Amino acid sequence: MATATDQLTATLAAWRQWQVSPPLVAAPTLGAMFAEGSGHRLHALENAPSLCVRLRHRTTSTVTGGFTRETAVWSLAASHGLAPAVAYVAGTENAVVCERINGADKTPSGEALGTLARDIHQLPAISHRLNLPRVINDYLKRLPDQKREQWQSVVTHPRTTRALQRLEQDEPRLCHNDLTPGNLLYRPDQWVAIDWEYAAMGSRYFDVAIAMEPLTNASRQTLLNAVFDKKPDTELLAAGQLIAGLCTGLWQQCFDTNALIDPLLCLQVGEVT
Repeated sequence: MATATDQLTATLAAWRQWQVSPPLVAAPTLGAMFAEGSGHRLHALENAPSLCVRLRHRTTSTVTGGFTRETAVWSLAASHGLAPAVAYVAGTENAVVCERINGADKTPSGEALGTLARDIHQLPAISHRLNLPRVINDYLKRLPDQKREQWQSVVTHPRTTRALQRLEQDEPRLCHNDLTPGNLLYRPDQWVAIDWEYAAMGSRYFDVAIAMEPLTNASRQTLLNAVFDKKPDTELLAAGQLIAGLCTGLWQQCFDTNALIDPLLCLQVGEVT
């Protein structure tokens, strides 16, 4: 298996194939890492300051063929100004050369994040749909037996089942499904998203619930106002928050099996009927 160093070396060596204007006239030199998300790192290029390399250092999705889908949706979003422009996709399935947009030194307002989510939801439909039960079960399979038993009771709880059914009935839109702080970059006048690994057709309420988690209550409300033309559906919102909390907790438990996470906290979101 190629190491991260091997992947970077191969990507830089293919510099003549990068789709940039004007074309590069010399091989690029790798610079320092300037941003990091849960599964990726962004590295500067010393002699190509408008570009950077995104290197995936950990796969966070269990979906086969996810990298190909990710880069396709990423390119679609970039064509609408919602993601960094893609210049080259490496055959290693781990490295992408893209437009450099610095990691933000501030956090987006609820309105700004809601506007980004709304604009993503208005992108053309794609064929892939997010299968939340499969995602949840894949996470469960990764857990040690003792941890799995604790989470299983929440996964099979009637409220969880109802929430998943409610989200499945919602009109599907293209969603990023991971609009968390580590996946947000800022142009001088616009927030954009990176790390499109989970992007798929699905419920806006799950997408919004993931984005809402780190926000204050006031910012959450302005986000909802920006996303939904009408008053949000309270049942769908509660369903999205329950399943978002469950998925986030399971993901954290998978990558830190010793973490003390109470699965029952996921069920403290308002009742879903």
